Amino acid sequence: MVRSLCFFLIVSAIFAILSCSDDSRFTDEPPPAVIWVVPSSDLDQNERGIDALPEGTSIQLNWYRSTNDLVVGYELYRSTERSGSYQIIANKQVLKNDDTLYVDVVDPSMVNRRLYYYMTAVNDIGTRSEPSDTISYRLIEKATNLLPQGSIAERRPVFSWTDLNQINNYIIRVLKSESGNYIWICHTFGVYGPTVQQIEYNIDGSALLDSLNSGEEYIWRVDIVGPENNSGSESQWAVFQIQ
Repeated sequence: MVRSLCFFLIVSAIFAILSCSDDSRFTDEPPPAVIWVVPSSDLDQNERGIDALPEGTSIQLNWYRSTNDLVVGYELYRSTERSGSYQIIANKQVLKNDDTLYVDVVDPSMVNRRLYYYMTAVNDIGTRSEPSDTISYRLIEKATNLLPQGSIAERRPVFSWTDLNQINNYIIRVLKSESGNYIWICHTFGVYGPTVQQIEYNIDGSALLDSLNSGEEYIWRVDIVGPENNSGSESQWAVFQIQ
């Protein structure tokens, strides 16, 4: 009798412990909401957060990995209106639990339209988090006709480009081609009226090199800073070599 009672008490204790264990796999509790990475400064070398990209009509989205170990992926939604109908553009099969970056390649017809995004985290039994904050970005037309390109002799070249937006607010980025190290980042305002803008290398004295090195190859681009928050474009990279 005593032995049976002891066995019953042991089994009951084990059952009570298992019943009280905190294993969210057996609950419908949603994971924490996704948190977006705050966009970096226009002059930062490490460009983070929602931003335009040089490649095509692309928008970079950047978030923090979920702290919930049971999250298996994310779902990303997009709309052309903040309060409009959102469509899923990437699911948990595309966005895994360790992912923190997605590049949205939008149709060229979406340029000059503001796009809105939110994201949910999804756990291993399919429970979704509350939607993240809604963020947005408006791509504008890229700068084109970048010069110099190819082989040049001038060690302090004049950079020129065409801006059909005539926004006149620019970031010039010059890097060593081989290493990707920055040589010069310059914030400049263009001349109102002309679509062709230009600036001389290191005119502000902030470059790492007072003049560029002969025999070196460099890449450069123009970022146009839009008139609204989270708006702009990044030109494709141009390549030149100093003779």
